[in-house]
Amino acid sequence: MGVVSEGDYGIPKGIWSSFPVTYGDKPEEQFKNADVIVFIGGFPRKPGMERKDLMHQNKLIFVEQSKALKVASPDVKCVVVANPANSNTVMLSHFAPHVKKENITCLTRLDHNRAIAQIAGKTGAKETEIEGVYIFGNHSLTQYPCINNIKVKGKPISDYADKEWLTKTYIPKVQKRGGEILSVRGGSSVFSAANAVIDHLRDWYLGSDRVTSMGIVSEGDYGIPKGLWTSLPVRCKGNFKYEIVRDVPLSDFCKGKIAETVKELEEEYYFYFQK
Repeated sequence: MGVVSEGDYGIPKGIWSSFPVTYGDKPEEQFKNADVIVFIGGFPRKPGMERKDLMHQNKLIFVEQSKALKVASPDVKCVVVANPANSNTVMLSHFAPHVKKENITCLTRLDHNRAIAQIAGKTGAKETEIEGVYIFGNHSLTQYPCINNIKVKGKPISDYADKEWLTKTYIPKVQKRGGEILSVRGGSSVFSAANAVIDHLRDWYLGSDRVTSMGIVSEGDYGIPKGLWTSLPVRCKGNFKYEIVRDVPLSDFCKGKIAETVKELEEEYYFYFQK
């Protein structure tokens, strides 16, 4: 299977190469001594399915998977992809308290990549010419792709798009992109998600100069309560280290949008631990 090299067989670290792997359906066997685990084994979202129905199914799955983490490496790194990703991550951490909270992340790089793609489509700029794209909050319809700090070729996004497009087209397009794909394909955007997982792990492991979005445990920044897993702007330092970018200026509009997604995160937290 093609996976990122850790230096085995003389293949340099960071290069994706084919290696012999094991496979199976028992987490207590597959997690044994694992250094990195990507959690894709959730109940799949289906057309017409209510989010709380999805949450109930995945709660059962993630309780069992979190318990199996006891056989993984003591410093195991986790990426939760299965939706609802943020709340599944809370569940994973709660039932695997021996794993460092900063080692448990969830995938919001997919939203980040979609947000950049929308700006590129609007402006004609290359993705490398776009900066200041950040996703705040939940991987859901309440997520907030921040419009306060986007720059294209070093110029503010306002030089390329008016506020009406940003608030009425850009934000909803990013929020609803997953649902759009689901309705067209009859299934989730698995290929885009797979690429986003690669991006997430590559930057987390190797580091990057570019600020990206990652679902991590809140330390109280931007008014988001501690202990919730939320998407935040981060700078990856390499060797599975990251730092939260804490100086992002926010307008009252931005703060209101973040408050909306925080409310949903808190409601989901209550649902998981009270039902």
